[in-house]
Amino acid sequence: MESVFQAAVGYIRTVRYASLAPAVVEKAKICLLDTFAAAALGRQCRATQIARSTALAGLAGTAREASLWFEQSLLSVPGALFVNCTAASAADIDDGLDLNRGHAGSPVVPAVLAVCEAGRLPLPQALAAIAVGYELMYVASEALLPYGARHYPIDHGTGSLAALAVAGAAANLLGEEEPVIAEALRVAQAYMPGGNNDRAVESGGMTKENINWGALTGYFALQLARGGYTGQSSVLEKLPRSGEYLKYFTADFSALCGTYVKQHASCRFTHWPLEALARLGSRVRLQMDQVEGIKVHTFRSATKLLHAEARGIEAVQYSIPLCLAIVMKYGQLNRPEKLLEWAADPEVRRVAARVSLKWDRRFERRGDEGEGCRVEVRLKDGSRHVAVSSSLPGDRRHPLDYAEVADKFLANCCAYMPKAGILKLIDCIRDAENQSIERLMSAARLESR
Repeated sequence: MESVFQAAVGYIRTVRYASLAPAVVEKAKICLLDTFAAAALGRQCRATQIARSTALAGLAGTAREASLWFEQSLLSVPGALFVNCTAASAADIDDGLDLNRGHAGSPVVPAVLAVCEAGRLPLPQALAAIAVGYELMYVASEALLPYGARHYPIDHGTGSLAALAVAGAAANLLGEEEPVIAEALRVAQAYMPGGNNDRAVESGGMTKENINWGALTGYFALQLARGGYTGQSSVLEKLPRSGEYLKYFTADFSALCGTYVKQHASCRFTHWPLEALARLGSRVRLQMDQVEGIKVHTFRSATKLLHAEARGIEAVQYSIPLCLAIVMKYGQLNRPEKLLEWAADPEVRRVAARVSLKWDRRFERRGDEGEGCRVEVRLKDGSRHVAVSSSLPGDRRHPLDYAEVADKFLANCCAYMPKAGILKLIDCIRDAENQSIERLMSAARLESR
């Protein structure tokens, strides 16, 4: 019986842009646009600024052939993909796999575009490579993070999955033969970074799930394989392509088409109470000084996001109490500089300290991530107001179309970048199948304010 590994290698080798259905092309463009939008916001984060200065010092290279997004600089391919991956993931508003852990856009899109630009390759094939990367990301998540496992047997996160996804996506774009593809996946498996969300939830930190490092690993794994380097057996080689795995590596690209788009710059576990709070706010005028307490009933994994003190933006993104309090004060989370002001804001601190989280099995579903929550707000006058969220805008049941993602880009980033430049980039990606990589990168060089 064919293994998942053999199916993956054949898939990477054969997928071409001409074989993509219109719906797959449209979703690839949506994810491409959303990743640029995430990176535009992520450039405002200190993590990206540190990654940029580090890459300029150590990863610039002599062949400066790939662009840093939203500026005029060119770096080596690994330098550019490292900085752009960091930007795309730093604000925690990058897309994600709806049926398992993992953020495909922030590692796959920057890596594919850097390779495409350096090789002056056709942009339509880059769309196909992106689709391949999303599919590999999901299959790797099923293999490394078995859905339904409460305690994962291996310490892996998005960075681990990204190594495999980027190696495969870049190999597809470059038209590599099967022996090179196979070794690239094996090398990526051997060198993939560890690390999962649990420590990020507990202590914050800019490394998060090692997304940028995983993308860099995937790129170098392919380069090593092209030179004849060999790796150890991949976990995918041990899986027969049967049962659940039959639905992957098909023409419908279920992983890409099922990807969710995030509305808030925070861990998706916080989005359920934020959506419930928004529904409550549409019915009741909530004033922060009148809030006595907030009780959130949610799934087990989300109850870990309970700290009301945070070190840096990253820790705020993993705090339900702080996210709720900041949204009550400022109306949104999508201004990175505001996520640093909470410590000096007594109203935010007081409300965050009065948020409690309670596990409610009604919101559990198969796997690590539950679905839905119930929020109860108690006011000082003794009244109680309740709202329940059971779906999120942008999820697999309520996907955002291209125009809605474009609106998200404009709403979040016009404070930092010229609106005319953003509109030019939006229009270029909308017509990506008829554009060149040079024209896309020219549009992406719009400067920050």
